[in-house]
Amino acid sequence: GMLESDPGNRELARLGAMLDFSYSFAYLERENVDRASSLYARGLEVAWRALDDPESERAIREGTFAELGTAVAGLDEDDADSMLWICANWGMWIQLNLQDPMAAADLARLMPLAERLAELDDTLFWGMPRILLGALHAGRPVVLGGNLERARQEFDRAFAISDRNLLLTQVFFAKTWCVQAFDAEAYESSLREVLDAPTGLLPEAEFLNRIARIQAESLLEDAEEIFE
Repeated sequence: GMLESDPGNRELARLGAMLDFSYSFAYLERENVDRASSLYARGLEVAWRALDDPESERAIREGTFAELGTAVAGLDEDDADSMLWICANWGMWIQLNLQDPMAAADLARLMPLAERLAELDDTLFWGMPRILLGALHAGRPVVLGGNLERARQEFDRAFAISDRNLLLTQVFFAKTWCVQAFDAEAYESSLREVLDAPTGLLPEAEFLNRIARIQAESLLEDAEEIFE
């Protein structure tokens, strides 16, 4: 309602995009994939409003790859917060819709944007740009373009940025890299690390760490089915 009443408020749009991502990731993906996908799509649209650059948006979403490259290169540090939630919602929508040819096409457009975000500020939200890159590289089988070595490098960088205190890093690492690498031991140890971590580990990120704990509990329940 606040977004509808104040559509030009970029800060409010960033918050809305973050909340769409967080709620969908924490509560909807397991129970209602279609609803989760829809909410990620809405979060993406709200995040584009936060960026408030229609020319760059058009080039990134619909332009030639030359136009996309020029638009991405023109984004700067002031755009990074909005770029983060564009990448987060877009990336999660793609992961839930890999059977859709549009998702594969979107991934080719998302990757340069995610790389540019990490180049501008990979410490944003305690390493979220590196987490997203790690998940994008590891979230697909190698035959579909996944790159486990590159993904591991991105996750290692994210772990270093937060000193392992942003627990979403462990969750995304388990959910993507460990599954594709079929590493059951790393999967379980990463999720146990999340559940064993004390509250207040990173007070400024406690909201995100609570989401990580919710996800870790659910993912541990899936371990036997994944690695049987």
